[in-house]
Amino acid sequence: KNLKENYKEKLVLGHPIDFLFLIDPSYKVRPCRGGSDAPIILPNGNVYPCPAWKNIQDLCAGNIYKQNFQKIWEGEYFEFFRNFILKDFEHIIGLCQECKFLSSCKGKCVAQRILKYHSAPKLPKCLNIGPDPLCLRLFKIN
Repeated sequence: KNLKENYKEKLVLGHPIDFLFLIDPSYKVRPCRGGSDAPIILPNGNVYPCPAWKNIQDLCAGNIYKQNFQKIWEGEYFEFFRNFILKDFEHIIGLCQECKFLSSCKGKCVAQRILKYHSAPKLPKCLNIGPDPLCLRLFKIN
């Protein structure tokens, strides 16, 4: 049988994000690895911060067939992303703004938020919308 028949719930493909710290406070929060050690380079040469971004065609950081990877990695695109993960997450709008977990969660998956809330994303504005559509707090688990 195929996956759709076995699993009636929607499958989300991309980089897995761990929300267990919302259930168990002793669980270590794992930070987003996008922009630090999880870039993805597609066969066509397009570069994205992590595998979850591959479906956001409008936000390609660059193309290794057109420019050096180091220039892409050190460029404005990755700088916006890294700044958001490190400090600018504090400016996230939406439900996250009132959440007591924001300083540890940081809005979780930027890519999933962009895919959920933006039809024509533009950096850096699109980074600030929350929450992650898979956040357990949305499902009132905690």
